[in-house]
Amino acid sequence: MKLTDYDEILRQSLTLILDESKWDFACVTTLSEGKEVATPLCFIGPDGEIPAIEFDVFGTPCQRVVKQDDVVYYSDMSEVFVDDSAILSLQVQSYIGMVYYIGGKPLGHVFLMSKKNYNRQAQQQIAWILRWLSLFIGSRVELIQKSCELSEERRMATTDPYWA
Repeated sequence: MKLTDYDEILRQSLTLILDESKWDFACVTTLSEGKEVATPLCFIGPDGEIPAIEFDVFGTPCQRVVKQDDVVYYSDMSEVFVDDSAILSLQVQSYIGMVYYIGGKPLGHVFLMSKKNYNRQAQQQIAWILRWLSLFIGSRVELIQKSCELSEERRMATTDPYWA
């Protein structure tokens, strides 16, 4: 499986989740080693894919997500994150996010955002989708990594007489 195949699966998954949940934005990121910077792998909005821009998680709802091991919920975002220009420009009111893992290590996070102000109960109803998506992403990335390792070992076994 190539990374482009994975990208398309990710795009389709996020689009499906947005269609079914009626939320406005869905994003999957990878995190830097120290978990200070997030790089979107795929970011989908109401009008389709949004260009990926690396961002510092400090002072964003994502900061809390990467610090804990459970689903994070926010409502009234424009009142909580008054200095976050991205949240203000996208007119986001609700946020739900969680970290995904590979081999027990946090690799990135996935989140949904909405222009509607959902209460905690409504957000909890969507939490199972995030849990499923985080497991799916982690297993897909791990599958791609293992596939690449296996391909490299096969290549070495056929080209390097000392590999065995």
